[in-house]
Amino acid sequence: LPSFLNTIREVRIRHVKETLGRAEAFVIPLEQEDLDALARLVNVLLAHGIQLYHVNEPFDAIVVPLAQPLKPLILSLLSSEKWNELSLSYSFGVKILDLQSLPQHQKERMADAVLRPVRSFSPPKAEVLGAEKGISEGFYAIPNINSGVKLANSLLRLGIPVYWMSRPTEVLKTTLKPGTFIAHIDSPESAAKFKKYLNSTLRVVKMPDGVEFKGYELLSPRVALYSGQGANERCLMFKAHVRWALERLNFSFREVDEQAIKAGALKDFDILVMPDGDAKEMLNGWRDDILWNQFPWELPGEPSGLGEEGIKTLREFVSNGGGYLGIGAGAAFACKEMANLIDAEVRAHSLGQARVYLKIVDKKNPIVFGYDGFVDEKGVKVDLIPAYYYSEPSLMW
Repeated sequence: LPSFLNTIREVRIRHVKETLGRAEAFVIPLEQEDLDALARLVNVLLAHGIQLYHVNEPFDAIVVPLAQPLKPLILSLLSSEKWNELSLSYSFGVKILDLQSLPQHQKERMADAVLRPVRSFSPPKAEVLGAEKGISEGFYAIPNINSGVKLANSLLRLGIPVYWMSRPTEVLKTTLKPGTFIAHIDSPESAAKFKKYLNSTLRVVKMPDGVEFKGYELLSPRVALYSGQGANERCLMFKAHVRWALERLNFSFREVDEQAIKAGALKDFDILVMPDGDAKEMLNGWRDDILWNQFPWELPGEPSGLGEEGIKTLREFVSNGGGYLGIGAGAAFACKEMANLIDAEVRAHSLGQARVYLKIVDKKNPIVFGYDGFVDEKGVKVDLIPAYYYSEPSLMW
């Protein structure tokens, strides 16, 4: 115990020293890949009453000084250090820099720049590169970001062909990354629909005639979201998180419970999304060994999990090419201890919460198309994927 307490003390002392040596401000460049995410982040800061300033030198940016009463809140929202698993920089995918990380000549120019208070913020509008005369027939490159995914899904549902680029392509002095969406606008009607759904902050490139690209034609996926026992009642918020994300990205989906799955409903879908929740309840139904499932609280029915029949149905679905996306307990449910859908087992649990970094083993795998690392607050490029990890034992074991 003394050794453990000394370790805690040393960590806290080190954190205090690092904080004291921190920059005077955070810098949020206005040149970002996802302008919608930039606007959401800035407006979150404004909603908290944090003082922000706009500067034009040495580049367009929002400056967030630490010399203000809400300094602790600013650190918790914007710092990307390892102790801060909830950093908005990673949550929003927005580059945020420590002022001290800038080159000396940029720091000097920023120190002399005029500070203009920011009271409200709207993202700058982006033009369609290569389409100075307006949207017409041709191929359009759409970045693989949230608003780009939303646009791609909208176009697919309208019957407009969309492709997924698999190799980098040079277009108009711009390198289009793997994972970029390519929309084929082949008629004036398609052009009108494309213009209607195009977000004004989305940087789209019209590809010159004759430019070739490698990729895959996409289909609009038929998504099933599990909403049965283990993902409802006390676990309802986990399903709500996934539902919010699917709606925001404009995926078409339907909810299915354990009874629908056992009745063969998955034959109408391409992928099943299993949200976080309680893996044991997903398998066996509502548990009676948990306080909030007992009197005076009442459950609206009898326990009814997927059971062996449901697991058999899931295995057949996956074996026939169906997709399975598990999140949290939904991922644990697919492991050997539960449904045994994949050759994986849970090696550790009850580890609390933290930010973890995922190593990319195969950069040619389509799942990481377009991802080329992130820039931390020191301005250092890191070839890893930052991810939020949360382990709640009472929901899994």
